[in-house]
Amino acid sequence: MIVLNGVCMHGPQFVFSLLAIKNNAIDPTCKPFEVMEKITVAVFTVQELIISGVYLMETVKILQVGKMVHKKDSRRKVQMLFLANIAII
Repeated sequence: MIVLNGVCMHGPQFVFSLLAIKNNAIDPTCKPFEVMEKITVAVFTVQELIISGVYLMETVKILQVGKMVHKKDSRRKVQMLFLANIAII
């Protein structure tokens, strides 16, 4: 997913950036560049939410099963990572 989004989003964005260059600077008012930039930000935001959601679901499974985190210290570290991810989202 990450590689596919990188190729599909950065490739066209690169082309539109080259087309938007005027006087050695990118013209942010160039319509294709402006639209593609918004699409790229939206796609990468959705990608990040999906990846974070998968991470949170798997962390919950680990905490429920408890096989890997029988020790209180290890369980606490996993819980803190979980909470940090929620805070970042």
